[in-house]
Amino acid sequence: MAQHTASLSRNLFNQWRTIHDLAEHLYGSPPDDRKLRAARQALSRLREAVREERWPVEVPAGKALVLDERWERKGDGNGSEKCYRLRLVDRREGGDGGGAPAANYVQLWFQPSSWMGWVVPGFSALERDRLVSHKHLYSATRGPDNWLTVASNPLYREVDKAAGEAMRGELYAPNANWAGTGDLVYIGLGTGSGLGDARVLRELLEENRGRCVRAVTLDFSPVLLSVAVSNLYQEFQGEIRSGRLSVHPILGDIERPEEWTRLLPAISGGAALVVSMLGNTIGHLQYRERQTLLRVLDGLDEWARRHGRPRWSMANMRFLLGVSLMRRDGAPHGKDELQILRWLNFVADPLRDLLETMEGEFETVALPAERQSEENGRRAVAELRPRSRRSRLIGRFWHEELPYKPSDGITGVVQRYCFLFEEDVDLAAERVFTRHHLPRSLWQDLESVHARFSGGEDQIVLCEVTQFDLRTFRPALRRMGVIHGENQVYRIKIGNSEPYAVLAFARA
Repeated sequence: MAQHTASLSRNLFNQWRTIHDLAEHLYGSPPDDRKLRAARQALSRLREAVREERWPVEVPAGKALVLDERWERKGDGNGSEKCYRLRLVDRREGGDGGGAPAANYVQLWFQPSSWMGWVVPGFSALERDRLVSHKHLYSATRGPDNWLTVASNPLYREVDKAAGEAMRGELYAPNANWAGTGDLVYIGLGTGSGLGDARVLRELLEENRGRCVRAVTLDFSPVLLSVAVSNLYQEFQGEIRSGRLSVHPILGDIERPEEWTRLLPAISGGAALVVSMLGNTIGHLQYRERQTLLRVLDGLDEWARRHGRPRWSMANMRFLLGVSLMRRDGAPHGKDELQILRWLNFVADPLRDLLETMEGEFETVALPAERQSEENGRRAVAELRPRSRRSRLIGRFWHEELPYKPSDGITGVVQRYCFLFEEDVDLAAERVFTRHHLPRSLWQDLESVHARFSGGEDQIVLCEVTQFDLRTFRPALRRMGVIHGENQVYRIKIGNSEPYAVLAFARA
């Protein structure tokens, strides 16, 4: 065990610490970007040590070492930060996360390798398709933190609020008895921070104080899933302790319901179901919106059949779908300089992680409005430059708005962010994987792969997210065979625009 990792473990033992605390303890103050990155790498090595039982501290017989983490609000009240601690537990409570975590933290029950293993498929896609998958935005090294920073925008608080209002509207609508009086299962698909799910769960628990709810949180980012579960445990401490709420996290991909529906909890007699897909998760599924929704609904019906329950319909379930709406000046990065920087980090950092052969090799430099050149309908919003030599230019980040290719009549606009190389780059896979400290067994069959890019010619698509025309999206839902009415549209309004809506529906 490296000296810094051993020092880290002693500093974390039975004490909550933030990354800033750890960096200052390990490398001295002030904790600059390089020291923060080094502290994160030491933490990654510690995760591996905990998983593989290469103990950095002496562990008594019959005990196991567990790495906990939770999100806490910062002292100044602006945003949250992640805290960590190590502790000893009885071995029967350790293992792969067996047993429920206490109400104020969440155990790290996922494989630590999944935090950085995305680099291997990410590099393959980069070399083959010239594309950074939307999943990499949320599961890269810095991706989850970047998304949570973007989600601190006031717009997202309105999005979470709309989810709660939609649930309240469906529960208290005239002749609304679909939820019954018994237990209920809630499934949050692409749960993110879990704050939208918390709004929905609060409405469900308040509507019937005798009800027990089993909440399933699903995300393909282990970091965001951890954040969501931690937030739910902090929000519903009393309900969890009393048994009114239980949380069942699943690390899975929304687009593969045949896998995650097999992990759903048992269904008790007469239980109702609420499913949500909030944010604009549906906006990432380019031309696969209806197909994905149908597969999810079919998978949930198969889950009911396995438990001898009737299929899910308007009589016993509701699906809450968040949709980002087409609007004027609707670019996700907005106009505010701070929000532009937040969004640029979100879309640019996964590319940096795939291009860098040493930690912190490149930096993203946002362009002020007067330097944002426009060519062929797209605008340059930032540049990628080496940190050591600012005069060199690796390439530019561009934003463009494209008409959405009709998919079963659905129309809207696609917000695309891409990166265009200004100089030739020849990237060996082995150098990238070594830089990420990945075990050779994960990439040994790819060590000969090279990703080559020509300056002025090659580009990489970083992000494509659709904002839909609600007038075409709602009829497409009805063509799926679901019941959906005008009174099941819950919009948010900011100024003179309506950027987002939650749609409620269910099969006939």
